[in-house]
Amino acid sequence: PSKCIYSKILANYLSCNDLNLQFYHNLYGKPMLNNKNLFFNVSHTIDMMVVAVTKNCELGIDMESKARKSIDPLLLAKKFFHINEVELLSGADCLWSKFIQLWVIKEAFVKMKGVGINYGLNKFYVDVLSKTIFDVNQNHCGYNLLDIDNNYVCGIVPKFDEIRLINLEQIL
Repeated sequence: PSKCIYSKILANYLSCNDLNLQFYHNLYGKPMLNNKNLFFNVSHTIDMMVVAVTKNCELGIDMESKARKSIDPLLLAKKFFHINEVELLSGADCLWSKFIQLWVIKEAFVKMKGVGINYGLNKFYVDVLSKTIFDVNQNHCGYNLLDIDNNYVCGIVPKFDEIRLINLEQIL
């Protein structure tokens, strides 16, 4: 995704025509907006892109296709996830669906923190019953899990009470 698309989306959110917004990337590659009290994050697949924007706090977003298949999800979980999540997946019906839900939430969490998966996906866990993420310091935050067009799963961290979905064609 290009900086021009970010500018158009953020200018629309700010209700302004300033498409010369200044961007930079943090040490881990997270795109950020310079000199604005505005936070955003981006995720994309081959044919879909989501952008989350807020004036309230840092946030992270991740999206995956439900049709995307990988190697054994339980094997991946055992290698990278927290033991609580491995136990959850070990007894799960619809294993791939549960795995991809955990994945987008975990990815959104590390993107919110601005460090990406370098943070370590086993240093925190997603409690699906309380819809809360707990990290190693027992800090916690909520999350949103969305279905988009019945083809994609999207995780947004932290939890927001209101989410508006806007088709980019209306902006661009």
